[in-house]
Amino acid sequence: MTLLPTQAAIAAYHGLSTIENTPAAFKTVEDYALTGYVSGLATLGRATPQEQAAFYAKVAGLIGLDPALVARHRGRVPEQVFGLSLLAAKGKVLDSYDGTQASDNPTPEKRDEYGVFDRSLTILGGVLLPPFMDYVRKDLNYVTDRPYIPLDVTVSMRWDRKSPLGGPDDLAIALAQNTDLKALVVHGHYDLGANYLLSRYVLEQSTRTPDARRRLFFGTYTGGHMFYLRSKSRSELAADVRAFFETAP
Repeated sequence: MTLLPTQAAIAAYHGLSTIENTPAAFKTVEDYALTGYVSGLATLGRATPQEQAAFYAKVAGLIGLDPALVARHRGRVPEQVFGLSLLAAKGKVLDSYDGTQASDNPTPEKRDEYGVFDRSLTILGGVLLPPFMDYVRKDLNYVTDRPYIPLDVTVSMRWDRKSPLGGPDDLAIALAQNTDLKALVVHGHYDLGANYLLSRYVLEQSTRTPDARRRLFFGTYTGGHMFYLRSKSRSELAADVRAFFETAP
């Protein structure tokens, strides 16, 4: 459900969606995701073939895919299938960290999973790593023999995703009990791996008290997971963070 706006935003960026590539257009898909899309998924079993076809066609138009592919996945196209399919006709695969970035797909035979790491990780952990370490040592004067690892896969694999600690309910309770606390949640529009509407939906559901909701803020910017690599988005984030800290809870 929450993935749909991100998929539509990415498709719009590539000129393949029925919506425009603007935050206002993304908002219309957010509204649809929480209303018509949810009810459409829930009633597929009772829908006529014509109603099902119309539903799949609407979703396909939003996310830029063949209605037959959308129908095959019953209206819910997974992240990797979407990333592999949107530009498949051009031999391209989307970067899951930033769907605006596409590169030649080295394993086109794979239809349901990526055959290699995302290009963005390869670049960040490859050609960009030495100049970054040079900046850290010479400009920031932080000298260490320890290597900088942009993404430690070993640590990531050990993450306890079933732990009840540190979830949205904990943040909701903290906001309710600590009236000096506020939270700012930020995302990029084109991040397939951590879609922006999911955080908003979950936290809006868990944060029930009006005063706590008043101290819960969201920011969404042009870009993907590392949207701050874009100068305009970085400036917008800086302004929002500055205002966040300078305003009393």
